[in-house]
Amino acid sequence: MRLTQFSDYSLRILMTLALDPGKRFTIGELSKRHRISRNHLTKVVHRLANNGHVVTARGQGGGISIAKNANSATIGEIVRTTEPDFALAECFRRNGYCRFAPQCTLQSILSDSLRAFFAVLDRHTLGDLVQDPLPLQGLLDAPLGPRKSAGRSPSRSTRA
Repeated sequence: MRLTQFSDYSLRILMTLALDPGKRFTIGELSKRHRISRNHLTKVVHRLANNGHVVTARGQGGGISIAKNANSATIGEIVRTTEPDFALAECFRRNGYCRFAPQCTLQSILSDSLRAFFAVLDRHTLGDLVQDPLPLQGLLDAPLGPRKSAGRSPSRSTRA
């Protein structure tokens, strides 16, 4: 299982806000600090606001701030609101089809693993992610270096 980029960005933004709970950040500040496009970040913040994780204010002195105490929001709660679904296999989908479904035990095994995944996430809060704020704050305040490529390194030809 892999979390979407949307959830990853959501957690990063919430961590940033939790590091400085009294401060309001702009989309521009957060976009620059995390190298996330403003458009994508706007969607992330909108969803976080709709689910009560952040508070937004427009105008002079406006911005984005954390809505809750960082120790009250579990990682599981956040991920549940940022992931589109948890259909780990075709048989989990509403109209999914699997020929083995009537006799298959894979669905129950995957369901158990998903429950275990969330049990771990539910044991941890946003506050756990920022419990040692100085190193994290230092990383946010450090100048941005070159962006690493996400793809493979160029292949070298072995032909002569």
